[in-house]
Amino acid sequence: MLRSHVRRLSATLGLLVASGMLPNLVQAQAVITKFNGTATDIGLPRGPGQVGGVEFRVHGSFVYTGSLNLPTSTATVHDLLAELGPGGRGELIKMTDEVSFLPITLSPRATGKTNEAVYDSPKQFRPQIRFQVNKRYPAAGIYEFAFRLDRGLARKQPLLCAIDPQDRRSKTWMTFSFEINDGVNPPMTLSTTQPWECALGGFQMRRK
Repeated sequence: MLRSHVRRLSATLGLLVASGMLPNLVQAQAVITKFNGTATDIGLPRGPGQVGGVEFRVHGSFVYTGSLNLPTSTATVHDLLAELGPGGRGELIKMTDEVSFLPITLSPRATGKTNEAVYDSPKQFRPQIRFQVNKRYPAAGIYEFAFRLDRGLARKQPLLCAIDPQDRRSKTWMTFSFEINDGVNPPMTLSTTQPWECALGGFQMRRK
C-alpha cells in the first residue's frame, strides 16, 4: 500500500512538472506539501533584558528531487514567523531586547543515519532551536521536517490580521523559510507563506 501511495504521488508530481505548475521542482527549490504550526507568547510584553517565553513549533513535508547529503549539511533559517506583506510587521520572533538573530546557520549533530539531519543551536544560545529533517521516501524525494524553538521573544503582534470570510477566523499570512547546503550540491531552499490564525486573546497563533 505504501509503495502504491508513493507511485501515485510521484506520478502526480511528474504531471505537475510537465504542465508547468511546479516550475522550480527541477531546480534547487523544494515544494511544500504539508505544513502545520503553533506559536505562543506572541505580542506578550517583556521587560529590558528579559528572556522571552515564545514556544514555536512547525512541522510538515516537502518534495525535493535534487541531490542532498543531509548528514554533512548545514541549515540556515531565514524566516520563522514573518509577516512580509505590505504594511506587515516583519519577523515577529526575536531574542532578548528584540534583537534579531536571523538568518542563523545551524550545524548537524551525528545521528548515524544517512537520510536524516538534526540541527541544534549552541547550548547557551537563546532562543533554543532544534530542527530535524529526514528523507522519508527517498525514491519519491519526499522529506519531513520538524522545527522547535523555545525561549524566543515576540513583544509585537502582527499588523495584518483580518477576518477570513470562509471560516470567520482572524488570520494573517506568515512566511517560514530555510536553506540546506551540503557544500557539494546546489543549496536546497524552501519558503512557504501560510495563513496563520491570530488567536491573540491568548497571545497565540496557529496554522492548521
